[in-house]
Amino acid sequence: MDTRPPDLSYWRGRVKEEQQLRTWFQNSAVRLIGVKAAGGFGKSALMAKLCQAGASSLSPHLERVIWVNFLLPYPFVNWAAWLWETLTGRSLPPETQATDLSGMVAQALAQARVVLVLDNLETLLDQAGNWVQDAYGRWLCDYLAAGGSSVVMVTSREQPTLPPNLLLKCQWSALGGLLPADGALLLRDMGITGDEAALQEFVALAAGHPLVLQLAAGWLRSTYDEGAEIGWLKRREGNVFDLVGQHRGDPEACLAALLEFSLGRLPAALAALFEQIWVFPMPFNVTRLNDNFQYRGVRVTEAEMRQLARRSLLLERCDHGEWTFQFQPLIRAYIQHRTLEYYRRTQNKLGEANCLQAIGDVCQFQKDM
Repeated sequence: MDTRPPDLSYWRGRVKEEQQLRTWFQNSAVRLIGVKAAGGFGKSALMAKLCQAGASSLSPHLERVIWVNFLLPYPFVNWAAWLWETLTGRSLPPETQATDLSGMVAQALAQARVVLVLDNLETLLDQAGNWVQDAYGRWLCDYLAAGGSSVVMVTSREQPTLPPNLLLKCQWSALGGLLPADGALLLRDMGITGDEAALQEFVALAAGHPLVLQLAAGWLRSTYDEGAEIGWLKRREGNVFDLVGQHRGDPEACLAALLEFSLGRLPAALAALFEQIWVFPMPFNVTRLNDNFQYRGVRVTEAEMRQLARRSLLLERCDHGEWTFQFQPLIRAYIQHRTLEYYRRTQNKLGEANCLQAIGDVCQFQKDM
């Protein structure tokens, strides 16, 4: 279970959005607070910023934050057992039936005083907002009906379907892009220099999409190192201003175009490596990566991983002297779709099968760790 909130090294803006969420926390009738947006807009970061000072900073009666990131569609039975044990501090009774878990977890939440963050909930939903595993929907209804002091916070690209009578206990915020001034500050934080008007112009073209800004900054940093200047996105290789501007108002198309631009300019060795490691949905270190890749004869170094992170293609984090890496969910989903589409378009059924097998192998490997 991934229980780590995202890193907040690059945080700018969102003052109004944060205040709105805090206001909802003060309303005891609100039991679920959701943030909805397309991928890469910073939903998880906003929730992490809100929870950074602890649960009591949101409301005096709350005691702690429990974070779970749905990078994988965990089977409900496994997730519910983990959550019940986390809430109660006890081992699940051996006689517990799968059908008991929804009510048990709802009751444990009613008796606790926690903020439960369900990050990337879209992993459990189809595009219409229906539950892929019905048990999650039943549990959420049980939770909303049970009362209590706990609050569930959700980030998702889709809003889950709930009965109308329970919607009164829910509040949802649609997250947009960063304001131009905040986006310009973010670019400066990431080492991009230049005229303030040019910085804000690029932010506006990108509709304030934080991940688009990070990818552009990552490419500039990796290509020109120190002193990367925003004007180089116009004057140097490719006109990234034009590339982003062509997709203004369509964040997914804009992100896809910039990803293709960045991937097409990777050194050959890094590009080949990137095409192998995207199958990892969960955080990983180099040792874990190499253990999984033994049968392929691939050896990965920390320096290579950090080069990809410098280009904003991976997230990196150092805990207790150990570097771990992770894909932005949206980047991983895009690469997966791109790879599978290539195999299907070229009618390479073996390549497609091997790709799906690799995804399954990695998921099983990480489940066993």
